[in-house]
Amino acid sequence: MIGKQKKKYIIIILIATLIIGLGVAIAIYIKRVKKGESDSEEGETINDNGGVISGGSKTKNIVPDSTKSKLSNDIIVSIPAGKFDSYDLLIVWGGISYANPEWMYKQIPNEILYRDIVVIAPYSTSMSKIDSVYKPFLEKKGYLNKIENISIAGFSAGGIPTYKNYSQKYKLVGLIDPSTYESYSKLPFTNNTIMVYNERNWGGQFDSIKKAMPIVADSINKQGGKAERVNLSHAEIPKYFFKNYVR
Repeated sequence: MIGKQKKKYIIIILIATLIIGLGVAIAIYIKRVKKGESDSEEGETINDNGGVISGGSKTKNIVPDSTKSKLSNDIIVSIPAGKFDSYDLLIVWGGISYANPEWMYKQIPNEILYRDIVVIAPYSTSMSKIDSVYKPFLEKKGYLNKIENISIAGFSAGGIPTYKNYSQKYKLVGLIDPSTYESYSKLPFTNNTIMVYNERNWGGQFDSIKKAMPIVADSINKQGGKAERVNLSHAEIPKYFFKNYVR
């Protein structure tokens, strides 16, 4: 009788030990999952196949897709497939000849298209015209009131409207091997300004641009922005800029 009771107690102890062990294992697992979620919120992982992208408390679950719409005045609007509480808007001016909106669109990495709303316009399009085209379009789709930050950028001839619309209100002002006048060195640049250039891509009838670029670049650097001189051809610089400076 005593042997049977002893065996019964041993079984109860073993069952209790297993239950306690299982509880501890579950607690450790939950703790690790929560830590992983916290790490993903602070990280900066972006993947063309989808993933998590950082933004402090604005972590976004990226859907690897976007929709491209061609509107009036050859303006392109690209919208991420993912549904977010807020969006950054990037307005881009293209250049002359081959650097039209379609070409500029192809220079933008997928991780930007999957994350931000992008508007691309010909270099000759005024900001007021761009606003009149993309704003009603986004409002109709329910995105306009979700825009949190706006950036502007211009390539080549598109640099002129970018300089002319310079403002400290923009998250980023991007000057991509831009057409440049020395007078632009007097603009009140701040740390929101990024210029990527190679004055050796200019010359001949554009010799004044070649001479003005280092002067404006120096002004940008002295006022807290960043001007990077690169050893790239004119057509190679947009991809480099978007990959390295649009966050």
